[in-house]
Order: sequence, then C-alpha cells, then structure tokens
Amino acid sequence: MSFKKVVLFLINLPKKSLSVELAKFFSITEEIDSAQTASKSAFSQARKNLDHKFFIDWNQVLLNEFYTDNEDGIKRWNGFRLMGTDGSTICVPNKPELVEHFGVNKNQNKSVPMARMHIHYDLLNHLSCRSVMSPFIESESFHAIQALDSMSDDMLTIYDRGYSGFAFMYLNTIKEKQFLIRYSLDFSDEIREFVNSGKESSILTFKANRRAVERLKTFGYEIAIGATVQARAVKVKLDTGETEILVTSLTDMQKYPNEIFKELYFLRWGIETHYSILKNLMQIEIFSGQSKESLLQDFHATIFTANLQSLLMRESEPELEKINEQRDLNYNFNRSVSLGLLKDEVVKIFMTNKPDLVMKKLNELFLSHLEPVRPNRQSPRIIKVSKPRGKHRNFLNYKNVL
Repeated sequence: MSFKKVVLFLINLPKKSLSVELAKFFSITEEIDSAQTASKSAFSQARKNLDHKFFIDWNQVLLNEFYTDNEDGIKRWNGFRLMGTDGSTICVPNKPELVEHFGVNKNQNKSVPMARMHIHYDLLNHLSCRSVMSPFIESESFHAIQALDSMSDDMLTIYDRGYSGFAFMYLNTIKEKQFLIRYSLDFSDEIREFVNSGKESSILTFKANRRAVERLKTFGYEIAIGATVQARAVKVKLDTGETEILVTSLTDMQKYPNEIFKELYFLRWGIETHYSILKNLMQIEIFSGQSKESLLQDFHATIFTANLQSLLMRESEPELEKINEQRDLNYNFNRSVSLGLLKDEVVKIFMTNKPDLVMKKLNELFLSHLEPVRPNRQSPRIIKVSKPRGKHRNFLNYKNVL
C-alpha cells in the first residue's frame, strides 16, 4: 500500500474487520487507479512507515486554510472565536505496550487500560483546533495550561469547574488570554463573600495560597503567598432556581452586561456534544491496530475527518438558509447521517481528479437529510437497565452509521 492509500484508508474510519474494510476500500480505489487489494499484513507493514504527526500537521493545514482565507465566513461571538475546552477518556486495548504508555484507571475492583484526550473546540465553527491523546495520568488542567501559549488573542475560552483555581486564572491573566470559568459557590473566601453579597457582578481580587504557589512552581512560575490577581465574578440564575458563579476576564460591564453570560456559558455544551460524536458516532475507541502508534494514528485521523465533515457541511449552509426561509421551524444537518454518507466518499475526494463533483454530490445528500431544531427540548432521564449478554444491542435512538 502506498503512503497516500494508508492515509486515506485511516481517514475513512475503518471500524469493521480489517479484511472487510480493505476489500471495500480497494473496490472504491480500483475504479480510479485499478489497483488490486492488499492483505491485513500488507496494511500493517505499510502503516509502520506513517507517523501519526502527519495527521496533526494535515489538520493544521485544513484549519489554516479556513481561518486565514475565510475571514468573513468565520463565526464569532463579539469578535472572539469562541472556544470550549474539556477532557475525556478513551479505553485502550489491554496490551502491555499500551498499558505501559497510557496507564490504567484504577478503582477498588479493577484496573482499566485508559488514555486521556483533551480538545480545544471552536464552538461556533465546529472545529477541533487542538487535540491531544496522552497518558491517563496527565490531567485536563495540565493540557489546558500547555495549550495557553498556542492560543490566539482573538480566542475566548470557556471552561467548566474542573479548571477553577488560582493558578490557572493567574496563568491566563499574565498571558493575556480571555476566559470564562465556572466556580463552585464555596471555592474561596472571595467567592463566598460575593455569593452572600447582593451584587450580581463584581471585580474580585483573588489571593494565592500555599497550594497555588506550589502549583505554579511546577510550571516554572515563582510567586509569593498572598500574590493577587483580579477577575470579574458574575451570578447566573439557572432555570432550576440554582445559582452559578462564573469568573471571567471580560471586566467591561458596559460592553459585557450580566445577562449575556447565561447563554454564553451554555454554549460550552458544544464540546460535550463533540465528545459524544467522537465516541458514539465516530467510534473513536474502536482502533484499527494494537500498537501505540496505531492508536495515535486512528485518533488524529478521526479528528481530521470530523473537521473535514464540519467544513463540508458548512459549504451547504447557504442552501440550508434558503430552505429554512420557507419553513416554520429551522432545520439543520443530521450529523449522524451525514457521517454515514461521508464514509467511502471521503476517499474519492482525494483520489479523483474531479473532487468538486464528489463534494457536490455530498452537498445534495446532506441537504436531503435534515432535522428540525427544537429549542429548549428536554427528555426525561431513562434509568439504565441491565445489559444483555450479547455483543450487539438495539438502541431506540441510535443506529451505527459506519
């Protein structure tokens, strides 16, 4: 297998038996270059010549193409690219090499081989801008701090409570990064005093304790106990009647009034939806190999394909807007169906000398499978039942698209 075919095979998300996936892949490519099929062994040998960093670089080329040549098309919030950051976990095969590198998640009963993934996600443009698959022991806050220097000045990043703390706020402030972080009601004396006050918004001065000083020291920053940093705290009243505390670098109360922050923080849910897509639709935990390099190849190839899917759907948005003008409800693309439609066609985009025809076909297919957008839709939580013993289960709201 050539370098190009190994790459295209991986971004086509092979989730079935390798024999089946290879046979299907070559049935597509033979229409273009009349190549014969390859064995599982041939593929396994060929992928050893591919560094997973290729997909990271390729994804960066894709992002640069979008962000630098498409200024008018970039969706922004008050001039900012709105980023959501969060971490999750990936179960990995129980192989000695993988356990040694990625580690395990232990509890009282068992140890599960597991890796950490951490993603910076453009919430409005639906693009993964920075994605990491790392050993499980590396925390979400560690990866968020590592990413700060690579973040652009036009980014506003939303974090959940897992990132709250003086050290992280201090690093964002001295690096002049814009942030919005949720804090617990009893996080510190400053927060508790603000909660008990009658104010809806206030500029607070946070002081470093010993733990924050030691935390910053691990990242090469020496500060004294009692060193301060200022940020704005905002109270947000939820529909349930509960109060949330958001801390932000957006201190201009005229430009950023209190009432905008409830909806702004809600947009962070987009990163959770993205993880659901990666795990449940794109099946990121099903790997085509069992070596460390194979897992990293699959992970970053999946991120690339997810971004490519977002950009292809974006090309169809003008036609979608025309459709919505004629309907009572707004409609949007069915991400699940569009992913299934992209399967195999993504190979043709990079193999044929007429990629525009392939993308036009995908455009028509995406627009023929739309779903109405139902705002404020809520579904009652269904209590989980015992799993059946078989390997395959039927879900009422989910069918495999790959």
